Amino acid sequence: MRYVGTWEGQATALDGTLPLGTFRLTVHRAEVGEEVGTLRQTDQLGGHCDGILTLRRVTRKELVATSVGAKGNHEGCNPAAHPVRLTPVGDDLTYTSESDEEGRPQARLSRVG
Repeated sequence: MRYVGTWEGQATALDGTLPLGTFRLTVHRAEVGEEVGTLRQTDQLGGHCDGILTLRRVTRKELVATSVGAKGNHEGCNPAAHPVRLTPVGDDLTYTSESDEEGRPQARLSRVG
């Protein structure tokens, strides 16, 4: 599967104007409705928020999942479920979140494992 692996890159929000730190995404094989991966966002001060991704659909052009905040996140993390999309770009993935509360984060992620 094109998406399986560990990916990392710098993320921004608010159309690229707000740095969010590092996104580290781990994706594994899953069926629709199952957990397909996790996302850890580490901000510039070392704080982090974890998200659990549940697979909605996958094609050669994109993977769509629902992300929800993990139990145990600090209160500054968004717990609400929201759609995210992973789109292949060359050897990388583009991560795009539809969370208005988070400023619609996006990142270009490179495979690290």
